[in-house]
Amino acid sequence: MTRLRGSTTQQLHDRRIGCTASRGASLVELMVVLAVVVIAAALARVGVRRNERAGQHRRFVADVHGAVVRAHDIAIDEQRPVRIDLGATSLVLSARNPQTDVWERRGQVTLGSQRTGLLVGDGVCIEGLRAGVRAPSSAGVLDVPTDCLGNPQRMRFEPDGTFVVSGVATLVDNAGVNLWIVDRSVADAPVHAVVQIFPGGLIQVLEGIG
Repeated sequence: MTRLRGSTTQQLHDRRIGCTASRGASLVELMVVLAVVVIAAALARVGVRRNERAGQHRRFVADVHGAVVRAHDIAIDEQRPVRIDLGATSLVLSARNPQTDVWERRGQVTLGSQRTGLLVGDGVCIEGLRAGVRAPSSAGVLDVPTDCLGNPQRMRFEPDGTFVVSGVATLVDNAGVNLWIVDRSVADAPVHAVVQIFPGGLIQVLEGIG
C-alpha cells in the first residue's frame, strides 16, 4: 500500500511538471506567432503604400501628358496660340483669345490635386524641359535631370502645330523636347518619367527610367 501511494504521488508530480512545461511552450509559440503576424502586417502595409504612391505618380504623369496633348490639339483645332507654363509643382495651360488678345486659362495640373493625392514635399516634382527626344528603344541614352525645376519654363504651340520654348537656352524651337517628372520618395532610387514631344505632333510617355 505504501509503494502504491508513493507511486501515485510521483505520477501526480510528474504530470504537474508536464502541464507547466506544456503551458510554457504554448506561450512561447504564441509570442512567436504574434511577432510573425505583426511583421507580415508591417511589410504588407509598406507594399500597399508603395503601390499606392506608384499609382499616384502614374496619374500625375498621365495628367501632365494629357495637358500637353490638349494644348497641341487646342492650338490646331481652334487656330490660336496655346502656351504651357511649367513650375516644379504645377503646369498651367492657357490659350490666347484673338479678339481680346488676352491669355485665358484652359487647365491646370498640380501636385496637390485631389486626383493624384500627391503633395509638395512627397518627393515628386517636375524637372522641366530638356532637348533631344529619343525612340523608346534608346531611352537609356537620355539626358536625365538631377533636380526639380528651378526657374519657370514656357512652351508655346502655334496654330500650325509647331512649338517654341522659352526659359531653356539649349533648346531649339520646334525640335524634339522632353518634359521630365521624377519620384524621389524612395531614397537613392529615383524613378523618372518623360513626356516626349516630337516635331510633327507625336507626343508619348516613357516611364520607369532609373
